[in-house]
Amino acid sequence: MEQFSMLGYVTVVSMMVLTPGPNIAIILQSVVTRSARSGFGNLFGIVGGFYFHALCSTVGLTLLLKQSPTMYAVVKTLGACYLVYLGINSLVQAARTRRMPAAQPVNTATNTRPTHGAVLEGFITNVLNPKVGLFYLAIFPQFIGPQDSVPLRSLLLVTIHALFAFGWYSILILSFERYRSRLGGASMVMLARVVIGVVLVGLGLRVLLS
Repeated sequence: MEQFSMLGYVTVVSMMVLTPGPNIAIILQSVVTRSARSGFGNLFGIVGGFYFHALCSTVGLTLLLKQSPTMYAVVKTLGACYLVYLGINSLVQAARTRRMPAAQPVNTATNTRPTHGAVLEGFITNVLNPKVGLFYLAIFPQFIGPQDSVPLRSLLLVTIHALFAFGWYSILILSFERYRSRLGGASMVMLARVVIGVVLVGLGLRVLLS
């Protein structure tokens, strides 16, 4: 019975990870416009956000957020605005790239922020998404038995989610890095930044209006 229970949980979190959303968008932005190292920085921040939400769910903060429409709206609005900010920043960078000669290779090293900045970017994006915390609040009780230790069981569940996300996003980062290495000039980088910027702004507006 326990094996079937864990299989059900893995199925649920795998579908959540595979569904395109803000996490994939910011990783794509970091890798294509900066480096794979920056993308992995985002990934560590995102995984840290998982544990933050799991902790909040375990101690009841997420329940409080769920019961307060005002608090939920504030957190959701902040998260949406942050995504829009990232998208606009990508569009601004695209405009700057447009002024470069079309055949000139782009020096991505100048666009690489310190790794801790990328970690913070991923962490903030995840923390300001209240749907992650509400997901844990809804799903954890279904896989925690009356005889289980709630903190230990919650730690196990979030770790399974984190490991699956780390594996999948790592594959995406390495794939995006191969694409970035083939961007031969400023025009291709500009196009990538425009697309990513529009996607991020669209995601932010969708979160804001949902």
